[in-house]
Amino acid sequence: DLYVYDLHPDDPALYRYGEGWERMRTVIEPVDVRGEAAVDTHLAFTRHGPVIWSDAKACRAVAVRTALLEPGAAPYLHGLKVMRATSFDAFRGSLAGWSAPSVNQVYADVGGDIGWVVAGADPRRPNWDGLLPVPGDGGYEWDGFLDPATHPTALNPIQGFIATANEFNLPESWLETYEATGWEWSNDARARRIKAVLGRQPAHSLEDSMALQ
Repeated sequence: DLYVYDLHPDDPALYRYGEGWERMRTVIEPVDVRGEAAVDTHLAFTRHGPVIWSDAKACRAVAVRTALLEPGAAPYLHGLKVMRATSFDAFRGSLAGWSAPSVNQVYADVGGDIGWVVAGADPRRPNWDGLLPVPGDGGYEWDGFLDPATHPTALNPIQGFIATANEFNLPESWLETYEATGWEWSNDARARRIKAVLGRQPAHSLEDSMALQ
């Protein structure tokens, strides 16, 4: 999410929040330059995240907030727990702590069960949808995250296979209760092709997978 701030005309390190002003946190990172001395880069952060653009003359700044930077996100680290799951319930439960990146997780076991779980931190936005920048003055704050137990899931679907290729695949039944919080998806051509091929095969071999790939 992009947040736009009003900066204090006398101090561009102050941004308006609520009825007052907050000071940006600054981190200095040295950047090595070949053949030259290292250059110090000043990185600024608001309560929402890193500042990606600032104009002191215009008294404006923009910062980005992402679940990737939330405490405990630890991208992919929860995969260690996921790989130790020995049942679909354990697999789904291990994904409750998966924060970022948001992904489709697929499951198969030696007993023949197959499953699918959507995993990722899903911010609740009570008064906007995240499509456009919003003021960073406190009027547009996340209200925590959607309960992972409500994320879409499937176990042993009737078609006998699970296919996902980064396309929009949130079930209509789920969207009747929850709003999609993601708006950018890959074209569904790959997903349609995979489903068309698997859908006409009574069985699928390693050679079939190689040919499809």
